[in-house]
Amino acid sequence: MREAENNNKLTGITPGRTGDLTLYIEKDDPVKVKVTLNYYGKYSNDVVELAYGNTYTLPADKTLGGYDYKGWEDSQGNVLDNTEISKLLVDTTYYIRWVGTVTLKDENGKEIDKVELQYGKSFFIEPYTKTGYTFHGWSTSQSDNAYVTDEAGNGIGTFKVQNSLILYARITANTYVITFDHQGGQGGLSRLEVVYGTDNSVVQIPYKIGHNFKGYYTQANGAGICYFNQNGEFTKGSTWNLEEDLHLYAKWETIQFSANLTNNMQTLSYAITAKNANNQSVSISNFSHFEIKVLLKSNSTVIKTIETTSIVYDLSTFNYYDNCILQGAVYFKYNNQSIGSINMNSVELDYTSDGTLDDFIYQPGQTRLYLTVNYDNNVTVHIPPEIRVLNLKGVNSANASIIIFSSSDVYVNLYNVHITCGRTYGATIEKSNGRLYINALGDSYLEGCEGHAGIAYRYDSSAAIRAPEIYISVEPNSMLEIVGGNNIERGWCGGTHGYDGSDGDNATGTAETGGSGKNGSNGQDGTLDGHVAIECNYIEVTGTGVVKIRGGDGAPGGNGGDGGNGGTGGPGKNAGFIFVKGGKGGTGGAAGNGGNGGDGAGGGAPIGAFNKNAAYSILVAMNNNGICYLIGGDGGKGGIGGNPGTPGSGGAGGSGVWNSDGDNGDPGASGQRGSDGEDGLGYVVEYVPGAVCINGQNGAAETYPDY
Repeated sequence: MREAENNNKLTGITPGRTGDLTLYIEKDDPVKVKVTLNYYGKYSNDVVELAYGNTYTLPADKTLGGYDYKGWEDSQGNVLDNTEISKLLVDTTYYIRWVGTVTLKDENGKEIDKVELQYGKSFFIEPYTKTGYTFHGWSTSQSDNAYVTDEAGNGIGTFKVQNSLILYARITANTYVITFDHQGGQGGLSRLEVVYGTDNSVVQIPYKIGHNFKGYYTQANGAGICYFNQNGEFTKGSTWNLEEDLHLYAKWETIQFSANLTNNMQTLSYAITAKNANNQSVSISNFSHFEIKVLLKSNSTVIKTIETTSIVYDLSTFNYYDNCILQGAVYFKYNNQSIGSINMNSVELDYTSDGTLDDFIYQPGQTRLYLTVNYDNNVTVHIPPEIRVLNLKGVNSANASIIIFSSSDVYVNLYNVHITCGRTYGATIEKSNGRLYINALGDSYLEGCEGHAGIAYRYDSSAAIRAPEIYISVEPNSMLEIVGGNNIERGWCGGTHGYDGSDGDNATGTAETGGSGKNGSNGQDGTLDGHVAIECNYIEVTGTGVVKIRGGDGAPGGNGGDGGNGGTGGPGKNAGFIFVKGGKGGTGGAAGNGGNGGDGAGGGAPIGAFNKNAAYSILVAMNNNGICYLIGGDGGKGGIGGNPGTPGSGGAGGSGVWNSDGDNGDPGASGQRGSDGEDGLGYVVEYVPGAVCINGQNGAAETYPDY
């Protein structure tokens, strides 16, 4: 039988036949097919005609950079075991197999894996994973988005990367959101977006009056994990490393503040402390949202603010103020702006007296360092050694003295005072040792006692101020005048009267002459020169007001004593017989001469050495319109010569009978007036830079005591 040419039907088979049937096909020529060799466009496809039964060997000479030749595969992807083909009945296409090893690198160029991929074929590469980052695909560029896969690792088209078979993971950092619950606080952030892996920053913390912020936690009341500490610092590293969004809660600690004050008689320590609700001490040195301040107030006005939790005060802290208290304060702030405050206990530093000594019972350990004296009477006040600042207010006294017992530096502030010392020795203000600072606020006058000090260090001082080191300052529109004690003692004086004559001894005898009056005594010279105003080793005078430092006046010379009066002549004898004349009265005594006046003493220097025969130094540094006058004391005026005494009168004549009375005696001789004393010399002031130097006047001091 033969195959039908057109309809592929077989004929000639007996219907109903059973059993095996062998068919034979007969052809005139062998079947020929087309074999196409596909090179994925890198080379032109080869087409080979292959007759059935013939053998064809697939070529292996086509190469591709970066790839290895790995044989051929059919259109179903089946790899051919043998590159020799034959007996093909239909047209067939074969595909060359080029396989390359692809290096996978991370975003930083670090190799992480290798995979084999076939050129021209669909492909898949496992996505790259990194905590906190999103993968967008594999790229042929480390910096550009030249993607060959999508974010799931599926190839975009077929794989046709050539030569450098390197792919890079392209990723971006995730952004997470942090929300903050302030739990009753104010300020601070409510929401924050952070990028994973970037450097973190301190977040602005909230505030709550009377509380200390303790951080942000994952649960309320400080439960859970702390992500931000009390300073707003991230606690999980230097970069944001969140893996999810967060909701955080503020933790608050209730704080009670208090201030403690201690005084060791040398310094004053003021410290602020804090305790929590459990009465435990809390460190406040790192409170970022508190400002701890110590306020020094004078008459309710803040005159100094110290931003510290603890301070030790020295004397300069207290200078020139009165009615002072120390008070701690905690200022709560937000964005560096104060939004509220809490005042703590205040400590009074001022100690006021009306001048009564009983007011100065001072117990050891008391904290007051100031003393204000308000009085207008004569009193001696003893200042305890704990006092650092002495305020003298409105004192107007002609007989006052203030004695300071302190080895530390002491400041004396003068508020319109006028003090003269009425003691027989000593000073208006005395200090045993240490530096003495004097500041004038208003017009004040200080004068030593008669011949002694205005302000001094020891009882027998002759100066107005006496100290090893003295610092004087005068505020604007103020004047301070310091005067050494004037020496007003003078010599005693005065003559005595002559004695009267005695009676005549007979009727005709002459009565005795009256006694002569004694000459008046000379007045004594002024006993001492005027005293210096200040004795020191070193002195500074500063300020913008006026300072007058004046030596004391020298004592005036004593007046000469008046001459004594002559005595009266004795009476003549009365006549005992008729025609007998009575006796002549005695001659009156001569008058005494007046005494000469004493010489006046010299004026005192404005400044002298603290120790005898030692040197001293002075610095005058007035500013603006301030003036310092250094004035020598005036010399004492010479004493006035004494007046002569009165001559004695003659004695009366004796009585006679019948108009024969005796003659009266002759008067005595007149005395001479005494000479005036020499005037004392005013002190000549040596030139001092920065000061106005004025010499004392000769004989200008003429104050005489009433003896």
